[in-house]
Amino acid sequence: MKTKILQDIFAEVKWEKVWKTLIEFYPSQSYKEKVYFEVFWKIIGKVPVIDDMYLDISYIEEENSEDNYYDVCGVRDGDDNSYAIEYIPWDEWAGLKINEKLKWEYEKEEIVAHSLYELTYCGFVEEEIQARFKEIMDDINEIENMTEEELEERIVTVDDNLFNDVDELVKDVK
Repeated sequence: MKTKILQDIFAEVKWEKVWKTLIEFYPSQSYKEKVYFEVFWKIIGKVPVIDDMYLDISYIEEENSEDNYYDVCGVRDGDDNSYAIEYIPWDEWAGLKINEKLKWEYEKEEIVAHSLYELTYCGFVEEEIQARFKEIMDDINEIENMTEEELEERIVTVDDNLFNDVDELVKDVK
């Protein structure tokens, strides 16, 4: 039996149900239906790039906080790491494998809604997302290739005194 990929799940659902699910989980996105709709169809139309990455969705409950959230990431068999996937190209999103666990834990519309939210977290235009990712990678490469002197000269560190100064400023404002 063929392993399902995310694109298969996108093709099996109705947009109206996905949209209802997406705004249920992410109500702040309710005014963006048109751009989500466009991305939904772009994923369906992609030629998927399939590798060994599986989609994973986990509900994260923050201790002593109401800031609970869904973590959408990539995982690989035999690897305990999870991978940020918001910057991967959309043809790779389309090709993310869907494991049985995910199909049992979430409705198809939920898988698509959480995926749409995550894959558009950095924007709704794939080319702009990829350009930003290239800038980030270029910055990382530049930093990795700096000498110790350049690092000391150009990299600013944050220390506890900064936070103390902010606390004092806030007290002064109150």
